[in-house]
Amino acid sequence: MTITLNVYGLTQQRSLTTINAFVEEHCDRAVIEDLEDSALMILRPDATDPDREESYDFLPVDSLSQAIAVGLEQPSWAFSLYLPAKDPTIDQVTVSFCRDRQLVLGLALPDTDTAPQQAEAFLREWADRYDCRLGLIAVEALPPLNTQDLARVAQRSLLTLFVGPCRSHDPVNAEWPSVVP
Repeated sequence: MTITLNVYGLTQQRSLTTINAFVEEHCDRAVIEDLEDSALMILRPDATDPDREESYDFLPVDSLSQAIAVGLEQPSWAFSLYLPAKDPTIDQVTVSFCRDRQLVLGLALPDTDTAPQQAEAFLREWADRYDCRLGLIAVEALPPLNTQDLARVAQRSLLTLFVGPCRSHDPVNAEWPSVVP
C-alpha cells in the first residue's frame, strides 16, 4: 500500500465556478466526465455517526456534471468525489461537499521528501485562488465533512502535520503556522 499525504482546504465558495476551476486545474475533465454506473455516498442530514454505513444513502449519477449539480442543489448534503489527477505527481483529486454548506478541495500526494512543502504551497495558493480559510495536511486522512470535523479527521489520521488557518490576517507579515506535533 502506498502512503499518501492528504492536503485539504475548506472554503465557503461552494459554487460551480470554484468547483470547475479546481477540477479543470487538476483533472482532465473530458476523461472523467462520464461516471456511468456510479453512485454518490451521501451522508444523511440526520446522521450522528459518519462511521456507520446506515448513516449514508446512495444516489446513482451518470456524470461528473450531475454529481456536482447534486452538491450545489442540496447544500446540506455531504459527499466526496474522488477523481484521477492529470498530473502524475498527484495521486488523487478530491472535491467534498460539506454538511455546513462549505466545500473541501483536496489532493493526495505521494509520500516523498518534498510532499509536506508541496502541501503547504497548495494551501497558500488555495487561500488566494479559492478563498480557503482552513486547511489540513495529514497522512491517510479522509476529507472533513464540516468545519468541526477538521479536528476529528486530524486526530484519526496516521500523522497530522498541520491543521488551522490557511493564511494570516496580515499578509505582509504572514508566517506559515506551526505544525501540529
